[in-house]
Amino acid sequence: MPKRWCQWAELCGLCNNPVWGYGPRDAVIMLVGECPSRQEDKRGIPFVGKSGQELDQYCKKFAHVDRVGCYVTNIVCCRTDDKDRDPEPQEIDICTSQYLVPSIQTIRPKFIVAVGAVSARWFLGQDVEMQKVHGFAYSWQDHGVRATVIPVYHPSFGLHDTRKMRFIQGDFEAVGRIVRGQQGLKQLDRVKGNYGIWV
Repeated sequence: MPKRWCQWAELCGLCNNPVWGYGPRDAVIMLVGECPSRQEDKRGIPFVGKSGQELDQYCKKFAHVDRVGCYVTNIVCCRTDDKDRDPEPQEIDICTSQYLVPSIQTIRPKFIVAVGAVSARWFLGQDVEMQKVHGFAYSWQDHGVRATVIPVYHPSFGLHDTRKMRFIQGDFEAVGRIVRGQQGLKQLDRVKGNYGIWV
């Protein structure tokens, strides 16, 4: 019987164990995915399956960033179900308050790469559309931390449809430019709700 790691017993009951973030505690870049897949749940490490291998390649080849130097985590620590559905709002609220926010406060990254729509919406607001925000940098401030958030398409997006790989490639090229200071911030046309103030 799996241990109950948080108050959301229904979610934790479906996984082997929570998949905690990992990486250097002084990382400049934090990669934040959505939730663990089957491989991640099995091995207890985020982004180790096919999507993780793709993420490694995009980081190395297009962003010129070594993932080893990044802190890697997810919005939700537990696998949702056998079909890897998107996490529910209650699951996100509980997991981010108990695990993600403390990780951000500990690491205090300069850049947060929001990998996928669930992650992007947590940082930018629930009504943002990925096709409008991906590959741009946004200033984020919350929980005593200031960072630049860069939403990118999830690597699995390209695995399901290889025509989409060019969008992911472009996103990670933008990550490299932003990290090197070669691309500036873009301003959202509104103030985000609960999670940050856009300047």
